[in-house]
This record gives sequence, C-alpha cells and structure tokens, in this order.
Amino acid sequence: MAEREDMPVWRAKWIWADCPRIGSECYVYIRLEFELGRFSEAKAYVCASSAYKLYVNGRYVGRGPEIGLSESLTYDSYDLCRLLRQGRNAVGALCCWQAGSPLPPGFLMQIDFRGPDGTFAIATDATWRAKPAQD
Repeated sequence: MAEREDMPVWRAKWIWADCPRIGSECYVYIRLEFELGRFSEAKAYVCASSAYKLYVNGRYVGRGPEIGLSESLTYDSYDLCRLLRQGRNAVGALCCWQAGSPLPPGFLMQIDFRGPDGTFAIATDATWRAKPAQD
C-alpha cells in the first residue's frame, strides 16, 4: 500500500471508556471543547476500532467504518475549515464497538491546523471526555 499524500504525523492516543454492553454492542460518547485562534487550514484524521459518527460544533461531519488497528493505520480524513471558528469549539463522536470484534474498543482523532504562527494539532488523549452511553 502506498503512503497517502496527506498522512499525518500522529500525536493522537487511542481513547475509550469502559461501558456495559447494550445487547451485543457498546456505545461511547467522545467529546472535547477547545479554544481556537486564527487558522487557515483544519484537517481531521479519524479512525476507530469499530463504527463512529463525527460531529463538530453540533453539525454532522461523517461516519466511518474505517478500522484503524491493522498492520498499517487506516483512517478517514475531513476538511473542517468551514465548521470550526475562532473562539470556543466542540468536537464529538458517537462510537460503537461490536461484540465479537477481535479488536479492543478505541477511537483516535487528530486535527492538524495551519495558522499565522505555524502549525499545531489537537489530538485525542486523556483530556478528552469519553463517557458510556446509557440505553
């Protein structure tokens, strides 16, 4: 497999929340609120060990079956410039892990920004909230 042109330098860490199963599935809400200064580019890279739906500032961005825990990391990418703004922002995801999956549950996301002062990233780590969904 050839390297993708837009491949990020990963700073993100896999995250998840322990949750009881609802039937044969486990659902988790993932969320981060953050402040942004000026930026000209915002590219997100996302993958999960099962399914996810991604939202930015309350607006649906996309969904992914892109399974990221393989020999080579695979991911979905999204241009978020039109959805993010200077000031307060929120990124959220609803993730589902299906019973019987050979992979542990997990979610990975990184947003790479370009701004007047250079480049920076926001990436999943222990500061993101991960909460089990209730039935």
